[in-house]
Amino acid sequence: MNLASYIVAAIIVLIVAANILRWVQNRRNGTGGCSCGCESCGSRGFCHPEKKEAR
Repeated sequence: MNLASYIVAAIIVLIVAANILRWVQNRRNGTGGCSCGCESCGSRGFCHPEKKEAR
């Protein structure tokens, strides 16, 4: 591999890492990934499961 291949690979790794980090932050904040609003979404239960109360 030459220097250009290493640079392209590093850029791709950085882009993937940034997307994963953003996804993790969104999940921790409770926001969905589609940004279309959760009120009418059919997959709301998947993105925001109901939290069970501890007894």
